[in-house]
Amino acid sequence: MLVFINAASFDKQGTSVHHAAQLLRTTMEALERLQQIGNRQPEVYRDAELHGRDMADGVKVKQAFAALRSQIKEQEEQALMRGAPAAEVDLLAKDANRFTKLLTTITDSPLAPDIFDVEQFESEYQGENVSFQAAGYAAHFTFRMCEGVANSAVILSLSEHPRYREPALTVLYIREDQLEERSVWNVAHPHHIRIRRLQYDHNQKHPLSADIKDFVSVMDLKPEEAQFVLDHAVALEGERRVFAHYNGAIYIFPRHLERREQHPDSQALHHGYKVADPRLMRSRLIDESNQLCKLPGWEMLRP
Repeated sequence: MLVFINAASFDKQGTSVHHAAQLLRTTMEALERLQQIGNRQPEVYRDAELHGRDMADGVKVKQAFAALRSQIKEQEEQALMRGAPAAEVDLLAKDANRFTKLLTTITDSPLAPDIFDVEQFESEYQGENVSFQAAGYAAHFTFRMCEGVANSAVILSLSEHPRYREPALTVLYIREDQLEERSVWNVAHPHHIRIRRLQYDHNQKHPLSADIKDFVSVMDLKPEEAQFVLDHAVALEGERRVFAHYNGAIYIFPRHLERREQHPDSQALHHGYKVADPRLMRSRLIDESNQLCKLPGWEMLRP
């Protein structure tokens, strides 16, 4: 996963130093949830320096971080003074460690323009050239078919910027005179991860659809491992099922519950099957197999 910190989203979003600190806490929680996806830590890049930017009138990003540090430290000291249970004190200590990790990520992550300076492309968002901003880099590394959220490109934005508060941004991407609109994943709040991430639900009660029943078998993975595989699954345009390749086997995850738009914390639920006979899958799901051969390059589905 590639995460691009959106410096422009930090500009003048706080109403006070306290409010700015709370916005940073929300960003911290969102980054933590991104780090829990997959088996590798995401690669995090800044699109510009942050410390000198104004998060509120007279409040630099650096000052907002200091305020958040003070809030966390004060909560820990108050817990100790009133003799709080050890579990509560430990939780507050973990909060301090979380803050330190966020600060390190924000201040020490590489600058994207330094790392990706050889990439040749242009991007526009809402009429503005964002080629060398988080939205542009995320659009460049976003493809129509990618191997799940674990390998996505993500914009990490502050939560209350009016241009960056939605979970998907439509960016105009131009390369070699080819122009296309790309829907880019934008995380401005932790629930934006729930919106995008598919959830595995160990449920064998759903009847097999006729087009796959002859070549699949029951799921042979434990729920935690199946979730990991689902996080790397390929979504094909127009398909409610997603497909994954793991340890030499193919898995199909049909969707049995759609996400409810009116409930921000709801998720799409998928159950899963292992493909017992890839050759039979090839003969039954011809279009899907051709797509999976072409882009992910799954050799076992070649004609």
